[in-house]
Amino acid sequence: MNKTILICRFSILFYLFGIHYASAKQIFTKNQIVATIPEEKDSHNSMDLIWGITQYTCNQHEIFISVHKENLNREFSDAQHIACIYRKIGEEYELLKKIHTMGYFEEPNCFWIERKQLIQITEIQYGTGHIRTEHIFRPLCSGDIQKVEFIPAPLFYKKHLNEAEGIWKGEINKFSKDGLFFTFYIWKEGDPNCCPSAGKVTGTYKIEKTKGDSLKISAKEFKREPYDHYQ
Repeated sequence: MNKTILICRFSILFYLFGIHYASAKQIFTKNQIVATIPEEKDSHNSMDLIWGITQYTCNQHEIFISVHKENLNREFSDAQHIACIYRKIGEEYELLKKIHTMGYFEEPNCFWIERKQLIQITEIQYGTGHIRTEHIFRPLCSGDIQKVEFIPAPLFYKKHLNEAEGIWKGEINKFSKDGLFFTFYIWKEGDPNCCPSAGKVTGTYKIEKTKGDSLKISAKEFKREPYDHYQ
């Protein structure tokens, strides 16, 4: 097989790969992003924008975060929510991440800490448990984003629980430039669901590098103190 044929074959392969890669990208205008999402696209009802936040990376790439809520025309519901992260390319925006939930999202939190820029998107499940999932991303200087591994503080603390004690509800996380703080409560057997009596735990998270330049957030220190809901 001569060199000319080989070069032609490789050129065709690279061309086809380029078409596939380009077609895999999802590109939108700003007006499309902030508009009401029509019925049947991501849900059986229209979805209204509730938050739109612009951030800039260390190299001044523009990142845009949107949160849409399904319009069910009633105040309390299990409406679907969608959170998206985009990066601006020219006059358009490329979708980097989309998260769906049948719970709801708190307002996205963007902050710098230890010279690292982070985006916190907190997903809350409906119900008394206030169970949360933290979606944390690190905007990179390239304009891309990196998923940050997050380990909730209660998972670390379970080994310190006494017999007949439990952590029945989600923790409360407060993240800002001042630190990564958490609070959660401990129930003992016989406590009503509303009212923990075995203790309150506060503390901080730490940020660590893992493989390559990836990051992990996990509990650094705990402080347990007496707590009784009735007192």
